[in-house]
Amino acid sequence: MRETVPRVRNPTPDSPAHQHPSVPVQLLLVVALILFPGFARGMFEQRGPVLSRLGFACTAAADPLHPAARAYNPAGAALRSTWGVSSAFSRSFGLREFDRFRIDATGPAGPANAGVWFSSFGRELYSERAAGVSASTRLLGPVHAGAGISYGQLRVRNYGSDGFWSADLGLFAQVRSVSVGGSVLDVASTPLSDFGEHVPRRKAFLAASWRLDDRISLHLEAPFEQDHPAAIRAGVRARLFEALEVRAGYDSASERLHLGLAVYWRWFAAEGAYDHHPWLGWSEAFGVSWLPERGGSEARR
Repeated sequence: MRETVPRVRNPTPDSPAHQHPSVPVQLLLVVALILFPGFARGMFEQRGPVLSRLGFACTAAADPLHPAARAYNPAGAALRSTWGVSSAFSRSFGLREFDRFRIDATGPAGPANAGVWFSSFGRELYSERAAGVSASTRLLGPVHAGAGISYGQLRVRNYGSDGFWSADLGLFAQVRSVSVGGSVLDVASTPLSDFGEHVPRRKAFLAASWRLDDRISLHLEAPFEQDHPAAIRAGVRARLFEALEVRAGYDSASERLHLGLAVYWRWFAAEGAYDHHPWLGWSEAFGVSWLPERGGSEARR
């Protein structure tokens, strides 16, 4: 069904056409979320922007150190030897209703590594909130296994809210300069009973990263989602100076180009990114992290 949007002829600088260029997108969001609550189930697909991957399209499923890895792979960040914290915020297409925020913490806990995370999406018309905990341990040689549990809640204006519990499983391994990770999210879930007994779609990630040298690394990821075609995400990051890194990536599913920049200082990192959708325009994201590790080298991995 094609949506009809009123047109303004010869708009002036003060006309609504100039003041609100994203109104058609907002109308589409209102119609989809308010008139068709079943659509809300399909929106619960992502867990917020991943700070360590801002600017080059991939998640942190194969990241050995960054706290944000835990949201997409409960075995991610398995090599952290101290606790680290990261947070990130993104706004898609200039719309407040598409705002995302997340915060993550990961570190050693006895013989295992533990992680906690929280993410939010949306504002008034539709919103999602999710939080999770996970633990990982060495399974065999360089292979680490992890499991996590999370709770998600969504709210649709005029229809109320609903929540569900879900479980995640993941594997991670690093051999020399190559890291690989794989995970299945929402492998088991309770139903969204207030929205037609639906359950969140299962999602899986296969990811790999290859450090060519101390300055350049390549990243590849294949996300899989139930009832969705497979996609490929690819990215590269290059450290121009000790404290400056540039990034680029591409997502074949959304046809979005990602560009990013990171600045490091001691144990801290500040990162910013833009990505471009072919017909919805630009989105921006930024974040900060605190990753204490020998002289701050871990923050630059």
